[in-house]
Amino acid sequence: MRNTGFQSNFLTETYLPFTKMESDLFTILLSILKKDSFEYKLNIKELMKVLKLNETNYSVIIKALEGLSKKQIKFRYNTETNLRQRIINVIDYIDFPLDKIGINTTLTITLSSGIIPHLFNLKQNFTSYQIQSFLLLKTTYSKKLYTLFSQFKHTGKVIKTKQELQYLLGVNYTDFSVLMAKEIKPSIKEIMEKTNINNINLQPIKNGKFITGYIFLFDWKNPQLEFNYLPPTINEKELKLYDDLKTNNNLSSYQINLLMENIPTNDIFKTLYEIQLNKDKIKTNLSSYTWGVFSKKYNFK
Repeated sequence: MRNTGFQSNFLTETYLPFTKMESDLFTILLSILKKDSFEYKLNIKELMKVLKLNETNYSVIIKALEGLSKKQIKFRYNTETNLRQRIINVIDYIDFPLDKIGINTTLTITLSSGIIPHLFNLKQNFTSYQIQSFLLLKTTYSKKLYTLFSQFKHTGKVIKTKQELQYLLGVNYTDFSVLMAKEIKPSIKEIMEKTNINNINLQPIKNGKFITGYIFLFDWKNPQLEFNYLPPTINEKELKLYDDLKTNNNLSSYQINLLMENIPTNDIFKTLYEIQLNKDKIKTNLSSYTWGVFSKKYNFK
C-alpha cells in the first residue's frame, strides 16, 4: 500500500456520495492501483488492520462494500451549448466471503470502465494526496476538503462560491452560515489537527453586502509530496477491448478478465471481428454466442 493516492481533478471537484467507510475503502483501493489492471485483491485481515477494525466488525466492511458497489458518481460539465451531466459506476463487481476469514482470505474489487479515465493515465490535471492523513479524518466533509486543498497544494489558495461548496459537499443549506458553523469550520479544525495542512484561513468574497463565496488560504507543510512514481497507467488498447467486450458484447467482468488474462489482445480482437461478420446469423443472444465462440475456440469451461 502506497501512501500517495492519485485521482483526476474532475473527481476531486465532484461530489462523491460515499459514507466515511466507503470513502476509506475507495482511497485504499487508490493506494494499490497498478499498471494495466482492472481487478484488485485485498487481504481482508490487512484491510481491517489499516481501518483499525477487529473481526467482530467485519460486517461493517461488508456493508460498506455493498454500498460502494451501488454508488454512482454524477459529473457536471459545460459544453458550448449547455450544462451536461454524466453518471458512472465506481465498481463493476465485488466478490467477498461472508464468514470464516483466514489469514490469507481476500476480497476482489473490479473497477468499472467509467471510473478508469479518472484514475489512470493522469498526465497533468490530477490530485495527489497523503492516504494516511485522509484515513485519520473522521467525517466525509473533512475528507472532501482535504483532497480539495491537496489539489491546490502548490498555490495554497482555493476559491469557491457558496453554490460550488454546497455541490462539492452534497448539501443544500438555505442558511449558509449554518453549514459554515456546523460542517466547514469543524472540518478545517480537524484537518489542521490531523494532517500536513496548517494555518487555514477563510476570507469572504462579497458582492456589496452579500457574501457570495470564500477564499481558503493555507500552508502545506511539505510543498510537494515525496514519491518516486507517477500515477498508474493503463494500456489504451486494452481499455478499448475491455469496453468493447463489456458494452458491445455484454460479457461479464469475470468472463472479460478470463479472456484478457489468457488470450493475446490481438487474438481477442480478431475473434470479435469474426463474430461481427456472422452477427446476422446469430440465433441466441450476443452475449451467449460470444462466450460460446471463445469457450470453444480456447477451451474454456
